[in-house]
Amino acid sequence: MRRLVLLEENPLRIARSASGQRPIQVSAEDEFEFVQAVAQYKRESGRQFPTCSELLEVLKAIGYAKRIWKPVDPGWVDAGP
Repeated sequence: MRRLVLLEENPLRIARSASGQRPIQVSAEDEFEFVQAVAQYKRESGRQFPTCSELLEVLKAIGYAKRIWKPVDPGWVDAGP
């Protein structure tokens, strides 16, 4: 069983499992699609080093969206009407 190590002193750091791996793996196909989209953006915009905002625009353009994930409290049960 993997155990996540949370780095509370810096909330911007990525949580890693006890083995040191990132908890979310990216497929080679997704990585290639992103690299190609960034290369196209750089060619079309003439910018060699896109800003973070521009990279977010590229991600949105190829269909990525922020997932909203909320953990479920196992102690809470909806009894219904």
